[in-house]
Amino acid sequence: MKIEQSKVTKLHLTELDNLDPVTVYLEDYELGKGRITIECYGESWTTYFNAMGKNTLSVFIPGCDKHYLMGRFAHNIDEQIIDMDKLQEEADEKGVLIPSDEPWKDSNFMNDMYSLVDPYGWWDCLPKKTNPEYMYVCRIIEAVKKAMLKNGCVNV
Repeated sequence: MKIEQSKVTKLHLTELDNLDPVTVYLEDYELGKGRITIECYGESWTTYFNAMGKNTLSVFIPGCDKHYLMGRFAHNIDEQIIDMDKLQEEADEKGVLIPSDEPWKDSNFMNDMYSLVDPYGWWDCLPKKTNPEYMYVCRIIEAVKKAMLKNGCVNV
């Protein structure tokens, strides 16, 4: 068994607007390579960067777009979700009954709602709204970026 130790910088963010405390762990392996983990309210997101040029995480992360970082941290969270209330309104207007909690999986329903559209385009016709979970994680990422800039973080 091989055991290695490394230096980890921990940031604990409190008194954030509309957010629970956030803990950030930064581990720079070498210039241009490192791992960051963000934890808030029992949830955590982590990613590894291996091509940051000659930057550390504390220099690289604040310069990144929040949507890019979302793709790295939480690629399984969609920016938009189906607006079920709006879909219900549209179905009511057309006199179509919604057959299940996931009506887009029912071809009869989708034909009744969007018959003029290519079946591969059904998804694009569904009413969508911003995903609150996506926006929540984006707010956490923005708080982390702001804290890293304010703190000046440490460079390896």
